[in-house]
Amino acid sequence: MEVEVEVLHVIDPRVVHGVTSRYSDSQTIAAGSKLSHREIIEREKYHVAKELDELLCQETSRLNFPIKLKQTIEENEILKKVLEELNRDTSSLLLINKAVDNMIFGSQSELVETCQSYEGVALVVPPNYCFQRMTNVLMPAAFGNLSVQKQQFVADWILKMAPVINIAEDDKRRVDEGARVSMESLFYALSVNYQEFHSGDFEEEYLDYAKMLEPDILFVEKQRPGLVASLVKKGLLEKAFEQADVPIACF
Repeated sequence: MEVEVEVLHVIDPRVVHGVTSRYSDSQTIAAGSKLSHREIIEREKYHVAKELDELLCQETSRLNFPIKLKQTIEENEILKKVLEELNRDTSSLLLINKAVDNMIFGSQSELVETCQSYEGVALVVPPNYCFQRMTNVLMPAAFGNLSVQKQQFVADWILKMAPVINIAEDDKRRVDEGARVSMESLFYALSVNYQEFHSGDFEEEYLDYAKMLEPDILFVEKQRPGLVASLVKKGLLEKAFEQADVPIACF
Protein backbone atom coordinates (compact mmCIF):
# COMPACT_ATOMS: atom_id res chain seq x y z
CA MET A 1 0.00 0.00 0.00
CA GLU A 2 3.10 2.22 0.24
CA VAL A 3 1.93 4.22 3.25
CA GLU A 4 3.45 5.22 6.56
CA VAL A 5 3.02 2.57 9.24
CA GLU A 6 2.91 3.22 12.97
CA VAL A 7 3.34 0.19 15.20
CA LEU A 8 1.66 0.85 18.53
CA HIS A 9 2.17 -1.42 21.52
CA VAL A 10 0.05 -0.57 24.55
CA ILE A 11 1.13 -1.85 27.95
CA ASP A 12 -2.08 -2.07 29.93
CA PRO A 13 -1.49 -1.18 33.61
CA ARG A 14 -4.44 -3.41 34.54
CA VAL A 15 -2.41 -6.43 33.39
CA VAL A 16 1.16 -5.49 34.32
CA HIS A 17 1.36 -4.47 37.95
CA GLY A 18 3.54 -4.83 40.99
CA VAL A 19 2.97 -7.13 43.93
CA THR A 20 2.96 -6.42 47.65
CA SER A 21 3.63 -9.95 48.87
CA ARG A 22 6.80 -10.44 50.92
CA TYR A 23 7.26 -13.85 49.34
CA SER A 24 9.21 -14.68 46.23
CA ASP A 25 7.36 -14.72 42.87
CA SER A 26 7.93 -14.23 39.14
CA GLN A 27 8.23 -10.44 39.51
CA THR A 28 11.04 -10.72 42.06
CA ILE A 29 14.68 -10.24 41.01
CA ALA A 30 15.99 -11.24 44.42
CA ALA A 31 14.52 -12.45 47.67
CA GLY A 32 12.98 -9.51 49.50
CA SER A 33 13.57 -7.10 46.56
CA LYS A 34 10.38 -6.22 44.73
CA LEU A 35 10.05 -4.25 41.52
CA SER A 36 7.81 -1.23 41.81
CA HIS A 37 4.97 -0.67 39.37
CA ARG A 38 7.00 1.94 37.47
CA GLU A 39 10.06 -0.33 37.30
CA ILE A 40 7.95 -3.17 35.91
CA ILE A 41 6.42 -0.89 33.26
CA GLU A 42 9.85 0.43 32.22
CA ARG A 43 11.22 -3.12 32.06
CA GLU A 44 8.29 -4.13 29.85
CA LYS A 45 8.91 -1.16 27.57
CA TYR A 46 12.58 -2.11 27.22
CA HIS A 47 11.89 -5.76 26.36
CA VAL A 48 9.02 -4.89 24.00
CA ALA A 49 11.17 -2.34 22.15
CA LYS A 50 13.95 -4.91 21.72
CA GLU A 51 11.60 -7.62 20.44
CA LEU A 52 9.78 -5.22 18.13
CA ASP A 53 13.04 -4.02 16.61
CA GLU A 54 14.04 -7.58 15.77
CA LEU A 55 10.61 -8.50 14.40
CA LEU A 56 10.15 -5.35 12.32
CA CYS A 57 13.64 -5.62 10.85
CA GLN A 58 12.80 -9.13 9.65
CA GLU A 59 9.42 -8.14 8.23
CA THR A 60 10.47 -4.92 6.49
CA SER A 61 13.45 -6.68 4.89
CA ARG A 62 10.97 -8.89 3.00
CA LEU A 63 9.52 -5.87 1.21
CA ASN A 64 10.95 -4.72 -2.10
CA PHE A 65 10.55 -1.02 -1.31
CA PRO A 66 11.46 1.20 1.67
CA ILE A 67 8.74 1.77 4.26
CA LYS A 68 8.39 4.68 6.66
CA LEU A 69 7.91 3.05 10.05
CA LYS A 70 7.15 4.65 13.40
CA GLN A 71 7.24 2.72 16.64
CA THR A 72 5.34 3.77 19.78
CA ILE A 73 5.35 1.94 23.10
CA GLU A 74 3.40 3.40 25.99
CA GLU A 75 1.41 2.63 29.10
CA ASN A 76 -2.30 3.05 28.50
CA GLU A 77 -5.53 1.13 27.89
CA ILE A 78 -6.12 0.18 24.25
CA LEU A 79 -9.72 1.42 24.14
CA LYS A 80 -8.74 4.68 25.83
CA LYS A 81 -5.94 5.11 23.29
CA VAL A 82 -8.35 4.56 20.40
CA LEU A 83 -10.85 7.06 21.75
CA GLU A 84 -8.35 9.75 22.72
CA GLU A 85 -5.68 9.51 20.05
CA LEU A 86 -6.78 7.64 16.92
CA ASN A 87 -10.16 9.36 16.58
CA ARG A 88 -8.40 12.71 16.25
CA ASP A 89 -7.53 11.65 12.73
CA THR A 90 -9.62 8.84 11.26
CA SER A 91 -7.86 8.82 7.89
CA SER A 92 -5.72 5.86 8.99
CA LEU A 93 -6.44 2.17 8.63
CA LEU A 94 -6.45 0.59 12.09
CA LEU A 95 -4.91 -2.87 11.79
CA ILE A 96 -5.63 -5.29 14.66
CA ASN A 97 -4.88 -8.94 15.40
CA LYS A 98 -8.12 -10.90 15.85
CA ALA A 99 -6.65 -13.09 18.59
CA VAL A 100 -7.66 -12.41 22.18
CA ASP A 101 -4.34 -12.62 24.02
CA ASN A 102 -5.48 -11.48 27.49
CA MET A 103 -2.90 -8.71 27.35
CA ILE A 104 -3.89 -6.20 24.68
CA PHE A 105 -7.45 -7.53 24.56
CA GLY A 106 -9.00 -9.42 27.44
CA SER A 107 -12.10 -10.58 25.59
CA GLN A 108 -13.72 -10.61 22.17
CA SER A 109 -16.26 -8.02 23.33
CA GLU A 110 -13.37 -5.65 24.12
CA LEU A 111 -11.96 -6.22 20.63
CA VAL A 112 -15.37 -5.58 19.06
CA GLU A 113 -15.84 -2.44 21.16
CA THR A 114 -12.46 -1.12 20.07
CA CYS A 115 -13.34 -1.54 16.39
CA GLN A 116 -16.74 0.09 16.94
CA SER A 117 -15.20 2.98 18.86
CA TYR A 118 -12.79 3.84 16.07
CA GLU A 119 -14.56 6.18 13.68
CA GLY A 120 -12.38 5.16 10.75
CA VAL A 121 -11.96 1.74 9.09
CA ALA A 122 -10.51 -1.10 11.19
CA LEU A 123 -8.93 -4.14 9.53
CA VAL A 124 -8.96 -7.24 11.75
CA VAL A 125 -6.59 -10.01 10.70
CA PRO A 126 -6.53 -13.63 11.98
CA PRO A 127 -3.29 -14.68 13.72
CA ASN A 128 -0.68 -16.33 11.48
CA TYR A 129 -2.52 -15.14 8.38
CA CYS A 130 -0.07 -14.83 5.49
CA PHE A 131 -0.42 -11.72 3.34
CA GLN A 132 -1.85 -12.22 -0.11
CA ARG A 133 -3.09 -9.80 -2.72
CA MET A 134 -6.84 -9.35 -2.75
CA THR A 135 -8.52 -10.84 -5.81
CA ASN A 136 -12.02 -11.13 -4.36
CA VAL A 137 -13.80 -8.70 -2.01
CA LEU A 138 -17.23 -9.09 -0.41
CA MET A 139 -19.03 -6.07 1.03
CA PRO A 140 -22.63 -5.22 1.93
CA ALA A 141 -24.43 -2.53 -0.05
CA ALA A 142 -24.56 -0.53 3.21
CA PHE A 143 -21.00 0.50 2.32
CA GLY A 144 -22.65 3.01 -0.01
CA ASN A 145 -24.02 4.84 3.03
CA LEU A 146 -20.54 5.88 4.15
CA SER A 147 -19.38 9.44 3.64
CA VAL A 148 -17.71 10.15 0.30
CA GLN A 149 -14.41 10.70 2.11
CA LYS A 150 -14.47 7.29 3.80
CA GLN A 151 -15.56 5.54 0.61
CA GLN A 152 -12.67 7.11 -1.26
CA PHE A 153 -10.23 6.12 1.49
CA VAL A 154 -11.24 2.46 1.20
CA ALA A 155 -11.28 2.57 -2.59
CA ASP A 156 -7.74 3.98 -2.69
CA TRP A 157 -6.21 0.91 -1.05
CA ILE A 158 -8.53 -1.59 -2.74
CA LEU A 159 -7.84 -0.23 -6.23
CA LYS A 160 -4.11 -0.88 -5.76
CA MET A 161 -4.83 -4.63 -5.76
CA ALA A 162 -7.54 -4.63 -8.47
CA PRO A 163 -9.85 -7.33 -7.06
CA VAL A 164 -13.37 -8.30 -8.10
CA ILE A 165 -15.90 -6.47 -5.90
CA ASN A 166 -18.95 -8.48 -4.78
CA ILE A 167 -21.72 -6.34 -3.28
CA ALA A 168 -24.48 -8.05 -1.27
CA GLU A 169 -27.78 -6.23 -1.02
CA ASP A 170 -30.63 -6.76 1.44
CA ASP A 171 -33.94 -6.66 -0.44
CA LYS A 172 -35.59 -5.22 2.69
CA ARG A 173 -32.97 -2.52 3.24
CA ARG A 174 -31.88 -1.43 -0.19
CA VAL A 175 -29.47 1.40 -0.81
CA ASP A 176 -30.85 4.17 -2.97
CA GLU A 177 -29.99 4.36 -6.65
CA GLY A 178 -27.61 7.25 -6.05
CA ALA A 179 -25.54 5.19 -3.61
CA ARG A 180 -25.33 2.31 -6.11
CA VAL A 181 -24.16 4.66 -8.87
CA SER A 182 -21.66 6.14 -6.42
CA MET A 183 -20.17 2.70 -5.64
CA GLU A 184 -19.94 1.78 -9.31
CA SER A 185 -18.13 5.01 -10.09
CA LEU A 186 -15.90 4.48 -7.05
CA PHE A 187 -14.73 1.11 -8.36
CA TYR A 188 -14.85 2.18 -11.99
CA ALA A 189 -11.73 0.21 -12.93
CA LEU A 190 -12.87 -3.04 -11.32
CA SER A 191 -15.38 -5.78 -12.03
CA VAL A 192 -18.42 -5.26 -9.75
CA ASN A 193 -21.02 -7.99 -9.08
CA TYR A 194 -24.31 -7.64 -7.18
CA GLN A 195 -26.00 -10.33 -5.12
CA GLU A 196 -29.47 -9.73 -3.66
CA PHE A 197 -30.63 -11.68 -0.60
CA HIS A 198 -34.27 -12.54 0.04
CA SER A 199 -34.24 -14.80 3.11
CA GLY A 200 -35.18 -12.06 5.55
CA ASP A 201 -32.08 -12.67 7.69
CA PHE A 202 -29.40 -10.67 5.92
CA GLU A 203 -26.68 -11.28 8.51
CA GLU A 204 -26.88 -15.06 8.37
CA GLU A 205 -27.16 -15.16 4.58
CA TYR A 206 -24.27 -12.72 4.26
CA LEU A 207 -21.96 -14.89 6.36
CA ASP A 208 -23.13 -18.07 4.61
CA TYR A 209 -22.43 -16.44 1.26
CA ALA A 210 -18.98 -15.46 2.51
CA LYS A 211 -18.23 -19.11 3.34
CA MET A 212 -19.26 -20.13 -0.17
CA LEU A 213 -17.49 -17.27 -1.97
CA GLU A 214 -14.29 -17.43 0.13
CA PRO A 215 -13.34 -13.77 -0.36
CA ASP A 216 -9.85 -12.50 0.43
CA ILE A 217 -11.38 -9.80 2.60
CA LEU A 218 -14.83 -9.42 4.16
CA PHE A 219 -16.42 -6.03 4.85
CA VAL A 220 -18.71 -5.78 7.86
CA GLU A 221 -20.74 -2.82 9.06
CA LYS A 222 -19.83 -2.02 12.66
CA GLN A 223 -23.27 -0.72 13.50
CA ARG A 224 -24.04 -1.24 17.18
CA PRO A 225 -27.20 -3.29 17.83
CA GLY A 226 -29.82 -1.87 20.18
CA LEU A 227 -29.60 -2.71 23.88
CA VAL A 228 -32.43 -5.25 23.76
CA ALA A 229 -31.15 -6.84 20.53
CA SER A 230 -27.62 -7.16 21.95
CA LEU A 231 -28.97 -9.10 24.94
CA VAL A 232 -30.85 -11.55 22.72
CA LYS A 233 -28.26 -12.25 20.04
CA LYS A 234 -24.78 -11.35 18.85
CA GLY A 235 -24.26 -8.60 16.31
CA LEU A 236 -22.93 -9.17 12.80
CA LEU A 237 -19.46 -7.99 13.79
CA GLU A 238 -19.19 -10.54 16.59
CA LYS A 239 -20.55 -13.32 14.36
CA ALA A 240 -18.05 -12.44 11.64
CA PHE A 241 -15.17 -12.53 14.15
CA GLU A 242 -16.21 -16.04 15.18
CA GLN A 243 -16.96 -17.47 11.74
CA ALA A 244 -14.70 -15.76 9.20
CA ASP A 245 -11.13 -16.92 8.74
CA VAL A 246 -10.10 -14.04 6.44
CA PRO A 247 -9.30 -10.40 7.23
CA ILE A 248 -12.39 -8.38 8.18
CA ALA A 249 -12.69 -4.69 7.30
CA CYS A 250 -14.99 -2.99 9.81
CA PHE A 251 -16.54 0.21 8.46
